[in-house]
Amino acid sequence: MTGRGPAGRPAVADRITESPETMFRLAFSGYVGTLVAALAAVAVVRVDTSVTAVAVATVVVVFLVGTLVGVTLSGRDQRLPARLGRNWRRRTAVLSPAVPFGLAAGAAWLGRLEPRVGLVGLGGTFAVAIVGYVAMRLAETCYVASITADEAVERWQWEPPGTPRLDALVLVLWLLLGAANAYTGEWASSIVWIGLAIVWVCTSLAEGRWRVGSIGEPPEVRVHDAGLVKQRPYTQSIVPWSDVSHVRLREGQLVLDRGFFDVQFERDQFATSRPHRRRSSGASTRPEPTRAPLRGNRPVASISVPSYSRVTRPLVALRSRSRTPSLSASGTRTSKVTSV
Repeated sequence: MTGRGPAGRPAVADRITESPETMFRLAFSGYVGTLVAALAAVAVVRVDTSVTAVAVATVVVVFLVGTLVGVTLSGRDQRLPARLGRNWRRRTAVLSPAVPFGLAAGAAWLGRLEPRVGLVGLGGTFAVAIVGYVAMRLAETCYVASITADEAVERWQWEPPGTPRLDALVLVLWLLLGAANAYTGEWASSIVWIGLAIVWVCTSLAEGRWRVGSIGEPPEVRVHDAGLVKQRPYTQSIVPWSDVSHVRLREGQLVLDRGFFDVQFERDQFATSRPHRRRSSGASTRPEPTRAPLRGNRPVASISVPSYSRVTRPLVALRSRSRTPSLSASGTRTSKVTSV
């Protein structure tokens, strides 16, 4: 956090990180504007292959109109970010409009369309995918915030994995390749390299590998009733308890088994300070069992006390380099933590 501004107003960084819904609306508006502008650019190029001031002005006007439409849609539907960020299928659907532009670029490369159409399609692919990715990650952040309004059971300071110097080297390399291709007139290759560089920047910021100064939230791992939350400076994600089938310690790693998409933490990613625990009004500090979430009138999965123990105790064991015994609770299913 960056403190307070004059007259008690929050600083700009605080207002940005504390209002993911506002940032989503801006990103979604830009996404709609970029999408319709890319469509207009392809249509203009197919009609007139020469780049004129009228053609550029047309695309700009369409972008502004599409942005205003996005502002209206996101403003009227307050639940839009939470609905889009609910699961990976809905989030990836935001990226699907980039596919037709990629197909147009491929058709031009095969000689089925004019080269200019291919260049515009290639640029549209990257533009829609990049802005869509930003909107997708912000939608996920809004959804996580909507289901984790409760105080965290426990939390740990966390360092997202990454190699900043190597990431910066890759970024510089791609930018140089893009500039070199543009200088020699190889515009398709230039668009690819520059597009990859922008994608690299966006993913590095979203995954927490990069951080702009002190702007953003401190990275941490939180245990909530709904699941395990990974807080990054600008985004957050959640691993629902219903998705976790097993937790194990493996060669200094904490592994949460969830099908094909396991979640892994290295020992050195956690700070050495003790975790912060949620205060309890009673004598016991153990969280109360959580009722099973409902899908229609049927429970999806049973989430009880061992669900928290499977994560919090292995994390403590990982940090202290000690083994954790089998966990059990009266009246609930026993969950075991293994070290392999």
